[in-house]
Amino acid sequence: MAWGENKDGVPTADSSDNDTLMDVIGNKTDTHDGDSLYAMVEMINKRLHTASKVWPTLADAVTLTTTGNDWTDFGTKVEIVAANAIATAFSIDYIDVAAVGDVQQYEIKLWSGGSGEVEIAHRSFSRTAQQSQETAVPCATGILAANTKVMASIASDAANADTADIKIGYHLHA
Repeated sequence: MAWGENKDGVPTADSSDNDTLMDVIGNKTDTHDGDSLYAMVEMINKRLHTASKVWPTLADAVTLTTTGNDWTDFGTKVEIVAANAIATAFSIDYIDVAAVGDVQQYEIKLWSGGSGEVEIAHRSFSRTAQQSQETAVPCATGILAANTKVMASIASDAANADTADIKIGYHLHA
């Protein structure tokens, strides 16, 4: 069959075929796991129209500490989301930063995996003498599988160890 034939045929849900135009467009029941245009629209729709959440919720923010090596390395990876804590696929939209220890430039990395072996985001922010230290740093990750562990680490341009407290903002992709 030539590509684009059988335009009236309905592909199976979340099909990864590219044999016909309908395979590429997709099925109305495609989920964000599919490869079709419909699946991509479904993923965007869920990201834009589901409730935004925060983690940890009803708990203190998680404190990250730099090594004090002036852009040489990141501090110890700290668990933000425990494995099995978010039981639905999710994506991170921002990092809520508070209680920044000093006037510096900072970079935060988010990691996934059992020991944080996969980098999923890398963002920067700063605290100046004229600005407030609190900020929400935009951070759009891909969709993370249900029960994914998320860790974070931080670096700065300081020659001494410094801290910042963070939470993450996320959306579910049910």
